[in-house]
Amino acid sequence: MPPNVLMPDDALTGPTAELWDDPGGLTRERLNYMDLLARMHPPTPHVYLSAIGITPAMQQRGCGTVLMKLVCAEAAQRGRDLYLETGNDLVPWYVRLGFHVLGSTSLPSAGPTLYGMVRPPNE
Repeated sequence: MPPNVLMPDDALTGPTAELWDDPGGLTRERLNYMDLLARMHPPTPHVYLSAIGITPAMQQRGCGTVLMKLVCAEAAQRGRDLYLETGNDLVPWYVRLGFHVLGSTSLPSAGPTLYGMVRPPNE
């Protein structure tokens, strides 16, 4: 579609139409939330760690720290900042690994606050 031209209401059919048929605004809210998260990313080239986790049986044994140090080393080898988002409970752990908070965001009805954190390659 050309810029500034609205798509006709009947242009969407099938699963795509169901996605946008959102009377409660949930899809729009999720897209807004993703946009807010994207705005927290550093403006410079960086490695984005979208998810990482340790099975509960292996937590509190140093496995997560070892894994994160490997991820940090990979980003540092590339000369890039390492960026991630996390909940409040893990902010102190990431600070100990050399990260600092860039910002935070939440939506009124979407639950917890997420913190954008970055670790420079030389930390």
